[in-house]
Amino acid sequence: MADLPICTSNSQFDLGIAVQKACENVTLAFRFLYPLDISIKEKIEAIAGSYGASGVEYSEQKGAPTGFVLPIRDVKASVGAGFIYPLVGTMSTMSGLPTRPCFFDIDVDATTGKVLGLS
Repeated sequence: MADLPICTSNSQFDLGIAVQKACENVTLAFRFLYPLDISIKEKIEAIAGSYGASGVEYSEQKGAPTGFVLPIRDVKASVGAGFIYPLVGTMSTMSGLPTRPCFFDIDVDATTGKVLGLS
């Protein structure tokens, strides 16, 4: 492993340069831990194995309901993150950030000194 720079309060730029150089000197191509066309359970087993697990055990949920139909009302894509997810029943998701940050509406009245736009 290459010598790592010592990071002090004045050397963030040097650390950034060191990270950039380390990335430029990579000789091995990126590869996934598992083939992309295998099942989710097989992917979990491959990840667990890479951490030294000898296997994966799926426990049965005691008292969990059975014999019902799971209502999927929509399927969303997180394109940037590269995955899809179903929306089940009335499940809600965390809303994203607005396109215009709220701080644009906050100001100080120069005459009164009161902060405006917080209510």
